[in-house]
Amino acid sequence: MNQAHHHTASLADLVESWSEAYAERLREIHALKQELRKLKEETERESGDFLLSILNMLDHFDSTSRKIENALDPEDAKAHKVLKSFQVLRKQLASALKRYGILPMPIESDEFVSGLHKVVGMEPSEECPEGHILRVVKPGYFRNETVLRSAEVVLSGIPEEE
Repeated sequence: MNQAHHHTASLADLVESWSEAYAERLREIHALKQELRKLKEETERESGDFLLSILNMLDHFDSTSRKIENALDPEDAKAHKVLKSFQVLRKQLASALKRYGILPMPIESDEFVSGLHKVVGMEPSEECPEGHILRVVKPGYFRNETVLRSAEVVLSGIPEEE
C-alpha cells in the first residue's frame, strides 16, 4: 500500500510538473504571437511608408514631365527623345507597382467620398455643383482593396475665410 501511495504521489508530481510546463509553453506561445503581431504591424507600417514615398516619386515624375513638355521647343527632337525616355521610366515604375497590387484610384464621378478623397481646397465654379470635385491635385492609390493614399481634390464651393 505504501508503494502504491508513493507511486500515486510520483504520478501526481509528474502530472503537476507537466501541467506547469504546459502552462509555461502556452504563455511563451502567447508572448510569441503578440511579438509576431507587433512585427507584422511594424512591417505593414514601414512598407506603407515606403510605398507612399514611391508614390511621391511617381507624382514628381508626372509634375516634371508636364513642366518639361510645356517648356519644350516643338522642333527640338533631342529634347523630345529625352522626355520620351523620362516617360518610359515613369511607366515602368507604375507597372512595377501594379504587379504588387498598387493601382491608381479612379475618380468615377465628381462626388466627394470621405476616405477616398481628401479636400485640399475649394474654388467657386459655375459649371460644377457645390461640394463636387473640380480637379484632382494628387491621385489616390489602392493597395489591393485598401486605400493606400486618398486622392487630394479641390471641391467647388466658396473657400472658408481663415
